[in-house]
Amino acid sequence: MKLMTVIACAGLALAPQLTHAGTDAPANSIESGTSIEITQSVVLSGRYIVDSLKIAKGATLLANDTLELIVSGPVIIEGDIVGQSSGQMNAEHTPRITIFSDTAIEITGSVISANGADGVWEGELGQKGGDIMLDAPRIRISGEVRAGNGGVGSPGADGGNGGDIFAYGITTQSGPGGALYAGNGGDGGFVDTMSSIFRNGANGGNGGDAIAMTPTTITPLLSTDPNGEDGTDGTHVTGDNADPYNPATRPTCGTGADGNNTLVMFGGNGANGTGGTNAGIPPMGGCTPAGYGGNGGDGGNAVSGNAGAGQIGGACCDLPTSVGGKGGKGGKSGGAFAGDGGDGGTGGNGNVSCAAGNGGDAGDGGNAASGGGGNAGNGGTGNAAGGAAGDKGLPGTAVKGEAGDKGDPGFGYFGGAGGGDYGAHGSDGINIKGPKGSIGQAGSSPCPVLAYPIAPLQNAEHADPDRR
Repeated sequence: MKLMTVIACAGLALAPQLTHAGTDAPANSIESGTSIEITQSVVLSGRYIVDSLKIAKGATLLANDTLELIVSGPVIIEGDIVGQSSGQMNAEHTPRITIFSDTAIEITGSVISANGADGVWEGELGQKGGDIMLDAPRIRISGEVRAGNGGVGSPGADGGNGGDIFAYGITTQSGPGGALYAGNGGDGGFVDTMSSIFRNGANGGNGGDAIAMTPTTITPLLSTDPNGEDGTDGTHVTGDNADPYNPATRPTCGTGADGNNTLVMFGGNGANGTGGTNAGIPPMGGCTPAGYGGNGGDGGNAVSGNAGAGQIGGACCDLPTSVGGKGGKGGKSGGAFAGDGGDGGTGGNGNVSCAAGNGGDAGDGGNAASGGGGNAGNGGTGNAAGGAAGDKGLPGTAVKGEAGDKGDPGFGYFGGAGGGDYGAHGSDGINIKGPKGSIGQAGSSPCPVLAYPIAPLQNAEHADPDRR
């Protein structure tokens, strides 16, 4: 197999080099059938189709534009993938990060997408935060995975929406802190309420969505841990590290492994709207109307995946008295925490000739839906009795996003024109809590083939006479 090692020198990222068959080639000539191991900090962008990918601990892959990693084998990220802010390179879009694997993605380091660039010129909106897409049959995370926040709008311009994060596959929390975070919305641009130029307040950006999608069919896979690939290592036969989907890890006569817990998902918060300008009196009389407050951004939605089923208990057929192993407990679904809506901005104040501006509308809270608990594992087969079924798994917590506060109207001038109206109320999100896992079944009895040892029949002429 070809091996590519990415190198850097004296802290300055260089073009990654291929090292195979005695030749070197630049990064944009990475070939299919190449295995990549990144050991120092590098800068990459574009699409790479390779056999396997590993980012070593302490190494950083800086994505200075959209990055797509299409990998047929496992992806192991012990270091960091960081999206470069589009504000640092004046790009027209925020880089997104896509990681696809036909087998498994394991992240113990971090994957952090870029924040959207702030608006600079008149009326320039804040950019959307960078998205992250993870797609693999198995996604195991104990590190930080976070989409980018939306950029701040230029004066009077709306903030950018937060980046979305999607995970398609069995998402497993493989250690403390494993969670997926969508980006927060960017703030609306500042408005000088005393300006003589009429402006409504700017709208806050919407929070990004954090969505885990569990496929309906699962391909049995081996662990990506080096010590557990064959499923027979002692530390991977039972306990937390066992793979419930791999029959090779079923312990003889023992309890099946518990189902995988799925990741916690966090939707992004909506940003607040800004206030509108106060009413003015032009030199020729009349009225420069007060600006309305900007609307708060909506909170992002959060959906966690269904948890894994408990493993079947180990078969136990050594003796006539053997009892099958108990089934594993179904996993717990990760919580789903939706983002809160942003507050509406305050309307501008009125004067003797002009009414005050209306307050901005409150942003709606995001919706939260937690996945279902894992099904209980069936008991294992035994001679004397089958093993008991495992316990069914519990669904995760679902916490809806709360609506923001409506914006206040500006003050009306005493004796002059009236005040404005309050902004509209926002709506809280809704909670959808997944179901518990299904009940398992006890194991069968007796074993299909009698497996305990039987003493061979002795020929009479060779039998011990003392035992007759």
